[in-house]
Amino acid sequence: MDLNHLHLIVRDIRKSKEFYESMFGFKEKIWYGEDLLFIQNADGFDLALSLSDNPTALPSGVHYGFSVNKRSKLHEIYTEGRERYPECFKTPPKEYDGWGTLLCNDPDGYHFEIYWDENLRPTQ
Repeated sequence: MDLNHLHLIVRDIRKSKEFYESMFGFKEKIWYGEDLLFIQNADGFDLALSLSDNPTALPSGVHYGFSVNKRSKLHEIYTEGRERYPECFKTPPKEYDGWGTLLCNDPDGYHFEIYWDENLRPTQ
């Protein structure tokens, strides 16, 4: 069984779509009416975006994450994100011995993390 999607409630579907497409390579998959859109990344993971005037904040500590395969990618994403979305990319990456993390918010304030870890391997 695979985890295959995340559903976010957003204020502006088109703005969120543009954010996830430009920063993380998602592509439009299918619209259901005007208030529900599925976008998908190259690995087949779906991000569902549905419309609401009042998205609900996630509880403290709850977030979703993206991984990258090189330490330098954290800095590239931060630099690009800071230029395009300064309200989302406020804090530079933090580096530790063998891993690093970049904590950000999307346009609706949802917390996400981008991380790199030289020791992380797929489970069997």
